[in-house]
Amino acid sequence: MESPLQKLFNQSPNYTKLRTFGCICYPWLAPYNSNKLEPKSQPCVFLGYSLSQSAYYCYSLITHKLYTYRHVQFVEDIFPFLVPPPTNSSLSSILNSNHLVATNFELFKSKPAINSPLQQISYQTFRHHRLPP
Repeated sequence: MESPLQKLFNQSPNYTKLRTFGCICYPWLAPYNSNKLEPKSQPCVFLGYSLSQSAYYCYSLITHKLYTYRHVQFVEDIFPFLVPPPTNSSLSSILNSNHLVATNFELFKSKPAINSPLQQISYQTFRHHRLPP
């Protein structure tokens, strides 16, 4: 069976850029980093192809934004959003449970206890900087 490209232009289609939708991928971020200590890549999910340029659409799992990258490494057997659908028995047990979970969110808003000047310096230093993964 011939493809439409073979029928019209008498050439075989190129399938080398086709990738598995929804797989995890790692785009090359080096040109976009502000310093050399930032990560060279970050985990993303492959969402498709750009129509206007030779690039891939990647959804960042860290920043939750959609980016367009040209240089991407794919891991086509890992799917971060692949979750088995809930069964009726597990869903009904969750809905019928009488257990309530109390959470105190004030614990997360307080600053850590600072006992020594060294701890105070280290807390002030790292409070405003993003640490590498």
